[in-house]
Amino acid sequence: MKKIAATLALMVLLVSPAWAHKVCMLSSFEGDSITGEAYFSTGDPIVGSPVTVESNGEEIGQGKTDENGAFSIAIPKGVLSAKVTINAGMGHVAHEDIAREGAPEPSTATEPQAKATAETSVPGVSLEDVKKAVASEIAPVKKMVMDMERAQSKPDMPKILGGIGYIIGIVGAFMWGRSKRV
Repeated sequence: MKKIAATLALMVLLVSPAWAHKVCMLSSFEGDSITGEAYFSTGDPIVGSPVTVESNGEEIGQGKTDENGAFSIAIPKGVLSAKVTINAGMGHVAHEDIAREGAPEPSTATEPQAKATAETSVPGVSLEDVKKAVASEIAPVKKMVMDMERAQSKPDMPKILGGIGYIIGIVGAFMWGRSKRV
């Protein structure tokens, strides 16, 4: 009985949130590319891991995460939905299905046409200036969404207690089964 109690105590003490490496990812369309960020549930960025993009079952792009867990992968024009997969190794894989809804379509106009349209719409402001201004305005919102996503993915006390409960239940079932054999 002391061995079982010691084993149970050891198992409870060895449970650590650091062992829970849930892979989280947030990605979206951005023009002719898919950009995103990948991190573990601890908040640590996933560095140097391969990222693949599929559409209609075919691989259409691949890349790697940088030192901040960010990635940007060029995709062909006309892609409306994609499946983004990151493989952080040792079975740590995450998938995300994304759609272009609400994302800006890449410009199909030729560069002179787009420039002429932008120049005639607002004198003195080019299309590139507008793109840069919008990107800088939404950057804090994007960061806030990623931070919220990251905070929600961390294990909280109910999850930790639930995990300990599962371990105690499994050990209890094992002990009950063992007591029936003798």
